[in-house]
Amino acid sequence: MVNQRVVDLCHKEETVTSYLAQHPNKAPHKIPNKLFPKPNPFKRLLFRYEVKKELHHGHGELTKEELDRVASCGKFDKRPSDLFLQMYADVLLCLERDPMSGLVSPPLMGGTGTIPLSIVSVIPDIMQHYYDVIIRAEHEVILATNYWQPSRSVTKIGDALRQLSKTAGEKNRKIIVKLMYDRGALRQFIHNHAPVPPKGWKAVDLPEAAEIPNIQMEVVNFHRPLLGTFHSKYLIVDRKVALLNSNNIQDRPNVEMMVHLEGPIVDSLFDMAMLSWHNALKPPLPSLLGELSDASTQSPGPRYKFGKQNPYIACKNIEAASRRARGELRRQHTELLAELERERQQRMHGRGAELWDSVRDAFNINSAATDPSARTRGTELWDTVRDAFHSNPASAEPPSRGGWNVRDALLRRNPSEERSPSRGFSWPWYRDPENGAPSRPATIHHLEASDSTRANGIGAPMADSPIEMRSRAQSLHEHQFIPAQKAPSAPAPSATLNGNGLSPSPATVMIHSPLVQSPMVQSPTGETGSSPVEETHASTPAVQDFAKAQNGTPRSPLANGSAIQTLDVNTPHSVHYIVESPIGSHLTSRANSVDSDSPIVIHSSLAKVAAHLNLGNNCEVEATATELEGDFRPHILHKPHEPVPIVMVSRRPHGAPGHKDIRTPQNAAWLGAFRYAKRKVLIQTPTFNASPVVAAALAACRRGIEVVLYLDLGFNDQGEMIPFQGGTNEQVIFKMYRILREEGHGDEKNLKVYWYTGKDQIKPMNARFKQRNCHVKFCAVDDQVGIVGNGNQDTQSWFHSQEINVMVDSPAIVKEWIDGLNTNQNTLAFGLVDDDGIWRYKEGEKKGQPLEDLGGLETGFLASIRELFRMIKKARG
Repeated sequence: MVNQRVVDLCHKEETVTSYLAQHPNKAPHKIPNKLFPKPNPFKRLLFRYEVKKELHHGHGELTKEELDRVASCGKFDKRPSDLFLQMYADVLLCLERDPMSGLVSPPLMGGTGTIPLSIVSVIPDIMQHYYDVIIRAEHEVILATNYWQPSRSVTKIGDALRQLSKTAGEKNRKIIVKLMYDRGALRQFIHNHAPVPPKGWKAVDLPEAAEIPNIQMEVVNFHRPLLGTFHSKYLIVDRKVALLNSNNIQDRPNVEMMVHLEGPIVDSLFDMAMLSWHNALKPPLPSLLGELSDASTQSPGPRYKFGKQNPYIACKNIEAASRRARGELRRQHTELLAELERERQQRMHGRGAELWDSVRDAFNINSAATDPSARTRGTELWDTVRDAFHSNPASAEPPSRGGWNVRDALLRRNPSEERSPSRGFSWPWYRDPENGAPSRPATIHHLEASDSTRANGIGAPMADSPIEMRSRAQSLHEHQFIPAQKAPSAPAPSATLNGNGLSPSPATVMIHSPLVQSPMVQSPTGETGSSPVEETHASTPAVQDFAKAQNGTPRSPLANGSAIQTLDVNTPHSVHYIVESPIGSHLTSRANSVDSDSPIVIHSSLAKVAAHLNLGNNCEVEATATELEGDFRPHILHKPHEPVPIVMVSRRPHGAPGHKDIRTPQNAAWLGAFRYAKRKVLIQTPTFNASPVVAAALAACRRGIEVVLYLDLGFNDQGEMIPFQGGTNEQVIFKMYRILREEGHGDEKNLKVYWYTGKDQIKPMNARFKQRNCHVKFCAVDDQVGIVGNGNQDTQSWFHSQEINVMVDSPAIVKEWIDGLNTNQNTLAFGLVDDDGIWRYKEGEKKGQPLEDLGGLETGFLASIRELFRMIKKARG
């Protein structure tokens, strides 16, 4: 139970922030020893044992009087729920041994606030909100992140600072900016909060001082050697608004989560930021000097605004956010493809002479001299290869038949050529340029029709060259599609009914673009024509019924008896790709499920979602789902609400090795979630392997609590396989299910593990591909209490990194969070593993087979050592 000393600490009037206001030149890290001194060493040793025991075993049910005592320790407008207070009681236990273990002054640990906006989306959406908030700063900006990596995200922050400087100059004022990140440096062994001078800003893509004349910026590089990572990610502007998010300032293919906080809780985050900054502030912040006329300490009331009334939300067009993201994708994707094309050009020109000789030798060997047609075919192919290598691939347009010149020349102009078992054209030898002698067999591979249809869902050969990728990306994101013209000698494409499913036989492809007056229809014979379709101008709903025509308009018949659906040309990006087969088989949205009664319909919204999720990727990932189950809405506009109870549940960085200390508010809150839940605990995290959380989850399952885990498949496997780090997600989950099954009580039914599945996918993707990852850190308890912030459920976050999280007591907000998370991913629909911890196909030809992308389940010290050496080898290149 919370002792009187902790209660007294929470009722003190003075805080680190208030002391700094009186002594603005003092280093913040020197203040806690004066205001909140630690107990003497003997008492600390005693508390170390008692607190750990109580956090592991709990304090039992608290009486109403005890809960009221706990409630008095926070500055709450109303009494929080009993569940929230039980968890808060455990958090307060950590202050007995170290009053600053939560990295915030005890009087500010518990407070209230509002959350008008949350974002569950890719990093560019969150960076756009950072931009919108930063450029509206009037006095000061505090920005902290773990990774600060030159990227488009960093460019966005730089643009915001330049715009902020310009605006400040127009208003004849100066803005103070404090920026902190974690980039390892040797000088951190001497001073772990190492200042970065202006001459070092350019190296990390920060604006130089001359570019932001109206901003006074200070930069600190913080890491506590060896293992004390600064893993915090937050933004505080004018002590009026705080953003707490899961993502770093970098480009990654992750879905992330950000919460926008206002109200008195911002003062708590500001206090934490001062302690994290550590050094004396040069110059001091205006809010400490009393220069803010509208500081967050003003009385609440009308200043809490929601929706379009909130200036930080009113400035953005929520519906246009996805369109801006797709525009960013086009630019990013074009740049990447240009770079890849340049690299390919260099490789291909280097190999051009060798491949040319191989083609010539192939036809000298494979073609009879008495067969004039064969010699003619060989001569044509030889000329095509020569022309391809003499052209400039980087600037050339994709050929009309939609493929890479060399490969399509080989595959389409000579389709009857005998293929090797590896499904490629093989020639006996190529020339060694140095020795002029045969060296080894050379093979140019291609894809069979079944492979290509699995890859792109339309039946044309998969575009795997940079030119084709660029062509397809531009077609998709500009919402135009030009029907491919078949080469006269090419056979009609055919598909094989397979796990990812497409119809056999030649396909009829109907494409409708808002930029084309009538849909173009390509028949199995290769002829194209227009079908008279009446345009409709009614608005398109966000989620469409695929079995019906829009707005009740009947489908227009085609010549072959099939039907097409009219589309809304006024709705932005309203484009459908409909693939109809004469046989009429249909791939439903379920994995590997085939319904032979309906045509395949690839919904345009899925193309939009795929494009949105591709932001930050280094490659194009196509949608595998064919139906959009629910809308994709990155921005969660919370309903208006009064300030709700919020508690800071963070942890300080710990640099020394060792995984024993759980006496931090963050860990106490997570353990309390499993201990005091009555029905359900839901956690989404990229990694789950810290020994205390694994044990707590198993104990909750044994109590009959439903434990739901949304985890990433294969996230950071090499790092988690290092000895003593806890193992990979697959290893941990497999072990948890095995333990519960072997106990024989049926408790494994209470453990429900889902591998993260992207909104446009129908099965999980291994995170090692860096295409569809989820980096959200979220916990919900009985749909009543939510914990969001920076911390993962892995060994590093539990025992070493600095993490910042908030615990919120509001069933309405928690429900909106859970609904938003489930809406913006297909994890709940397709990610569930079986009761042995293995994900298997539920339907189709692969029913019962494990997912191909599952990681290894091998455990043990030797396996960890192997992964460690692999990671070192990878790092060394």
